[in-house]
Amino acid sequence: MLTALIAAHLIFSPVHLATSPVVASYAQAESSEARWLKRTQENPTDPHNWLQLGKARYDAKKFAEAIPALEKADELGVSYPWDMPYFIACCYALDGKKDLALSNLEKAINAGFRDLHQAQTDDDFKSLRGEKKYHELVGDEDVSHLSKADGWRYDLRFFMRELHRLDFRYIHSRDTKLDEMAARLEADIPNLTDEQITLEFMKIGAAAGDGHTHIRPGRPAAVLPVRFFAFPDGLYIHATAPDHADLLGAKVIAMNGHPMDEIWPKVADLVGRENSQWLRVQAPEYFQRPWTLNAMGFGAGNKVTLTIEQNGAKKDVSLEAAMSGQDSTHSHKDGKAVAPPKDEWILLRSKAPETPLTFKKREKLYWYEYLPDTKTVYFQFNGVQNQEKGPSIKAFSEEMFKFIDSHDVDRLIVDTRWNGGGNNFLNKPLLLGLIKSKVNENGKLFVITGQFTFSAAQCFVSQVERFTNAIFAGEPTGSSPNFAGESIPFSLPYSHMSGTISDLYWQNSVAMDHRVWISPKIYVPYTFESYRTGKDPVIDAILAYKPD
Repeated sequence: MLTALIAAHLIFSPVHLATSPVVASYAQAESSEARWLKRTQENPTDPHNWLQLGKARYDAKKFAEAIPALEKADELGVSYPWDMPYFIACCYALDGKKDLALSNLEKAINAGFRDLHQAQTDDDFKSLRGEKKYHELVGDEDVSHLSKADGWRYDLRFFMRELHRLDFRYIHSRDTKLDEMAARLEADIPNLTDEQITLEFMKIGAAAGDGHTHIRPGRPAAVLPVRFFAFPDGLYIHATAPDHADLLGAKVIAMNGHPMDEIWPKVADLVGRENSQWLRVQAPEYFQRPWTLNAMGFGAGNKVTLTIEQNGAKKDVSLEAAMSGQDSTHSHKDGKAVAPPKDEWILLRSKAPETPLTFKKREKLYWYEYLPDTKTVYFQFNGVQNQEKGPSIKAFSEEMFKFIDSHDVDRLIVDTRWNGGGNNFLNKPLLLGLIKSKVNENGKLFVITGQFTFSAAQCFVSQVERFTNAIFAGEPTGSSPNFAGESIPFSLPYSHMSGTISDLYWQNSVAMDHRVWISPKIYVPYTFESYRTGKDPVIDAILAYKPD
């Protein structure tokens, strides 16, 4: 597996590695030991030469000889600190040296090796399958014989091990809060229900303190037949299953008799985040699932009574949650709750008298439109990934900036308010295009942000703020300019809870930037009334803006 692993890990190595000529030609290059031995002699300072020599010897089944080359590559910092120990463990295992294989595998895992599933299934480790220590390291021990209490405790220890070895903020902090929470939970497990234990796991994940680290239940959950959206002015129902269309636009002021002001702080304990904007994004998901409310002490069973305010009147409505693979779905067939087709959902914004630009093509990852009346190009950037059909981000950027340069354009608006991220390495063409563009002047370049501006999109807007003359408008971003990111997946053997952990720090702004978000110069909250009526006041504010 060494060949595939090296190729995969180099693709996601730091950008200077990913763009190295050696790496770029790797897929086409023949694995020749003599060739790479000569390269190491000609230039022993290049870690890639040593890596390729180790790979060539591995391919030739010279496992013992591959190890010194891989050790040299590791010494020179060829990739992540866990990569070479893992590859060396592969070589030792294939060479029949189990103890050395296990010690190097342990070194890799302690250094933050990301893909435990790979380690569990790697054919290079066949000789280790009978070793207890191997299964402890890769996290696939047999837990089927454990009692409920012991099973949950096993998962808790495994979860804490993963946080200890992976989570960037946890590793670099002296805060003992998470360990104290885990110790209390371990003692309390016999006295708690499965739902309550699950909730405590989620609190620990959230306490890590970043938006990419979280843990979720390992089983499907019943959801209500409505979808909520947290506007600055309250929680509203913005979509429903067909049977409940009469609830569209209702403001939720209580659940099961508990005011939302009482419930919000409890839900906040479940959401890892850099700021309160990301809480607005994530909280509605928990309000939709009765089990969460039940575990927090705000209800029982699969029915939830909502106290709503609609058309100037208050009333209580009782809703029953349904099991579904989709969020917030509900209808009935043969007496059982089932999910309606996705296209049967009724959205409040579909009833608005007009459709603002921000909702015009939300299904597209990126698009632009020229507004001749104001000599404005409106560019919506909804995801940092290449479209399956259509131009790549790079090709799109080239075409858009070519249009801007060749037309009468006085203003560019970049709308990122729905962009939750993607592949950060795809941002470069857009950033460079903005820097070089004729609209990179005060009062000509605007960036709209909001609560969903997150992850790779946060990287993008942080760099735009730093390197261009852009004026920001809308609401604060969902993350901070510098943040711990990445979403390294894990799953727990007993409960099958799963989640992600952040293991890298993304410094997009200056080192002394400790802001929790990018705050817009033109602050225009997107209220429920704007949504209901199909208005987009932030666009109006940008068009009316006069430079200082």
